[in-house]
Amino acid sequence: MARISRSSARAEQSTLQINGRKVAALLAHSASYYTTYVFIVSLAGPGLSAVAIALALEVFLHIGKSILIKQSHRDIVGIGCFVIDTFFNAGGLYPAVMTINKTGSWQMAAAATSTAPVIQPTTAAIIALALGALLSVAPVLLWKDD
Repeated sequence: MARISRSSARAEQSTLQINGRKVAALLAHSASYYTTYVFIVSLAGPGLSAVAIALALEVFLHIGKSILIKQSHRDIVGIGCFVIDTFFNAGGLYPAVMTINKTGSWQMAAAATSTAPVIQPTTAAIIALALGALLSVAPVLLWKDD
């Protein structure tokens, strides 16, 4: 009967390597899914159907954006997926962005610029759209192998 020594058993074990970009991509994709879910809940209410609709939309939009970013930068379906996902993400982020004026960072910026620490709906919409666009492309770009 063959014996396996501890040293040979350790040599056979492989080390687990975690790719930080892939982890970041999964986190970004989860955040994008959540904002899409929040958007769908605002239209249809909470429930299993909202979860399923948001998941189906995210899969479709992710495939479209992947084609746009990885293969064809002129793909009209991919551009449409990017625009729609940005809108869904912004819609999910907007309620949170409307309360950003309560954060220390916002109050610091308001004090430094001698302005009132109030966020206007237009400003919140611009911030939500910018963050929504970033959240739309981040999962695909982070997952992409160079």
